[in-house]
Amino acid sequence: MSARSSQKAMLPLAKLEGLHMQLPICPLTLELPTNPVVAQDGRVYEAHAWKMYIKTSKSKNKVVSPITKKRISSQVYASSDIRTMIESAVRNGDVPDDLCIAWKEKLQRDVKFAELIKAAKKNKVIIKEAFMVRHHPQWQWIKKYIKSGNIGKITNISSVFSYNNKDPKNIRNIPKYGGGAIYDIGCYPTVISRYLLDKEPKKLVASNFKDKNFKTDILSSVLMDFGGIYSSFTVATQSNKSQQVFILGTKKSIVIENPFNAEPKKSTNIVIYNGNSIYRKDNTIKTFPPIDQYEVQVTAFSDHLLKKTKVDYDLVDAKKNMKVLDAIFKSSKKGSWIKV
Repeated sequence: MSARSSQKAMLPLAKLEGLHMQLPICPLTLELPTNPVVAQDGRVYEAHAWKMYIKTSKSKNKVVSPITKKRISSQVYASSDIRTMIESAVRNGDVPDDLCIAWKEKLQRDVKFAELIKAAKKNKVIIKEAFMVRHHPQWQWIKKYIKSGNIGKITNISSVFSYNNKDPKNIRNIPKYGGGAIYDIGCYPTVISRYLLDKEPKKLVASNFKDKNFKTDILSSVLMDFGGIYSSFTVATQSNKSQQVFILGTKKSIVIENPFNAEPKKSTNIVIYNGNSIYRKDNTIKTFPPIDQYEVQVTAFSDHLLKKTKVDYDLVDAKKNMKVLDAIFKSSKKGSWIKV
């Protein structure tokens, strides 16, 4: 390590030219952290770098501070205020390049996404994320039914989606390929909540349990706050195969019995509970004939191209859904509510 690098590593703050503020340099990466966390020694670290650092410690609960050389707790807390301050300085060009390499890469990805959106519009190219559930008639009917006011005001959406897969070679159990419950199936209750409510969650709290060998989340539970409307879900990859969505309203409630994996050759049912009886047979059962929701999805996309039908969901919507999934992982690590 050079003398200059050593000096930067020992300083908790680096004063930048032209700024009337000081920004924290991670002692481990020697850069401004993109995901800053504060440790017990009062220093700010890059989250992933700190995680790797504590793995080298003999104790899971205590580590030696790389700055003070004293034993401190391995627990850290995230700081959105510090992150906002750093991002503002980087975007304004007030930070030397060698201190913000990771930040430059992150912002470059944002720029590339914006350029992709711009290029798609300019060349009249349609890019959509393939969520087949939006195209199934049962969900389209439910959304219209809710909008008409039939169930009153929605107060809660509760979902369960699970299967049992312990194959180590399966893509769903490999982290680098996007494995795990949240990425594989947690995206569905997330997108359905946003689809029905036509809004984004304001904050959420989440918790997950990981497989010791796969290192993927095999059981995750999430509670999203849409501003007075809650949506909660549990997804699992090593549990009994099951799925259901329950929509609670002030007048009626709806149960979707096969919400996500509706088989193309089998009908699907939803049950509308009128509030007079909790027994299924005493309430209204609406049946939808067999349909291949993937085929309907492809047909809808073809209609965008050939018949110039309106594009309902674009890449911006896909990014919004991914933002929620990112927040779920952040909340799980932090162990508390976070803003989305």
